[in-house]
Amino acid sequence: MTTDTDDVFDKAAELIWLASWSFAGLWFLSIVGYQFLHWLRFGTWKEIPFVAVFHYFDIELSAVYDPQNWIGIAHIAQWLLPLPSHSWAPC
Repeated sequence: MTTDTDDVFDKAAELIWLASWSFAGLWFLSIVGYQFLHWLRFGTWKEIPFVAVFHYFDIELSAVYDPQNWIGIAHIAQWLLPLPSHSWAPC
């Protein structure tokens, strides 16, 4: 038996899920769109690594590049951050 409260929480979860996927899709389209416009204008494809997003939002990454602990996770992050940022968006 479902209650009205369950329905409200289900709708809220569905809305959050839809908003996050919409944001990811918008993220993907904006990055690829910018790269495509750059290619149309200059004839070269501009690679944008994911770490550029952190620099744009002024997020400190010193713990990733000079770790004191969790060194394995820092190595994984060091491997993932240079990847193109459009590859992080779900397709």
